[in-house]
Formats: sequence, structure tokens, C-alpha cells
Amino acid sequence: MLSIERLRTETHGLPALTKVGVVALGFAGLLDLIAHLEANEHIGHLHQHTSAEASAHLAAFVSMVLIYLGVVLDGVRQQRARRRSAER
Repeated sequence: MLSIERLRTETHGLPALTKVGVVALGFAGLLDLIAHLEANEHIGHLHQHTSAEASAHLAAFVSMVLIYLGVVLDGVRQQRARRRSAER
């Protein structure tokens, strides 16, 4: 319980899109782990990638883009707010 409260307070200032990206990245990481473990059972050491692995990697990439986009959009929003307040 203590760690959940700490997580809430430390992530309070993050943009919403970044929070969504972090959650999605955690989910994609779990999918990636499962896909790699499953692929090792079926393929062995042939170094071939399954569609599940590729999908998990794509999900991780999209999650990272969401995180980055959330940070950039928040910076743009803050900059516009500063400009508006400076014009007044």
C-alpha cells in the first residue's frame, strides 16, 4: 500500500498521455516476455522471430512514442501558457 501511495505522489506531475504510455509499456514488456518465452519453446535456436514477438515489440515502440508525445505536448502547452501570461 505504501508503494502505491508513493507512486501516486511521484507521478502526480506527469502528463496524462505519458502515464498512459508508461502503463502500456509495462503491459508491452509483459507481452514481450511471454512471447519470447513461448517462442523459445517452439523455435529453439533458429533465431527466427514469431508474429507474437513482433507484435510485442511494436506495442513497446508505440508505448514509447506515447510517453515521448506526452512530454513534448506538455512542454508545448506550458510554453504557450507562459507566453499568454507574459502578453497580459
